[in-house]
Amino acid sequence: GALVYFKAPGFAGRMIDGRIDAIRAEIENAAKIREDASDRHATAERERSESIELARRMTEGAKQDADRLVEEARVSLERATNRRLKAAREQVESAEAAAVASIRQDAVTIAVDVASEAVAASMNAADHREMVSRAIDEIEANIA
Repeated sequence: GALVYFKAPGFAGRMIDGRIDAIRAEIENAAKIREDASDRHATAERERSESIELARRMTEGAKQDADRLVEEARVSLERATNRRLKAAREQVESAEAAAVASIRQDAVTIAVDVASEAVAASMNAADHREMVSRAIDEIEANIA
């Protein structure tokens, strides 16, 4: 009995010490797991923030590109419109010039016809023969 009495407390102490060591190991392991989880969480948050910032920059870049393309299209359309307006103005001016020239030619023709009729009406037959004779003489003089 005395042997059991003296060995039992040592054995029980060693068992308790072993159990304490196992619990400490589990606590240390839990602390490492918690620290690893905290590190992973911080990394995930940092990556999320970086992804959000990247998306913001990409969105801003796309908006700037779209604004630039809209401005380029506006300028191009304005230039094309101005070219077409200039061509239309030139066509109108050309048509006006042609119409004025045609009207002038018609006016000259009418004036010559009216003058010819007035001269013919005011001339008698002798004056008419004299004018034809002078015209023939001038033509012969210019030919010779």
